Amino acid sequence: MPKTINSFEDLINEPPHYNIGNMPCLEIIKQQLGKQGFISYLEGNCWKYLYRHKEKQQNISDLKKLRFYNNKMIEELENL
Repeated sequence: MPKTINSFEDLINEPPHYNIGNMPCLEIIKQQLGKQGFISYLEGNCWKYLYRHKEKQQNISDLKKLRFYNNKMIEELENL
């Protein structure tokens, strides 16, 4: 059964269209890139959302995505 989206935050933090079966896409990326590669991937996404939020009408959404990737990067760095 597909996961129900409860809020806009869920679409930012856990968008169901990024899952492959029951596995979140970020977990697959982490497995493929390894720990350091995954941290670099997260950092790249932070830069992407930081720069593009100024160019879009829905800039709050991009800033929330920036926060998500930044928090994820901090979590990964704390668990090195």
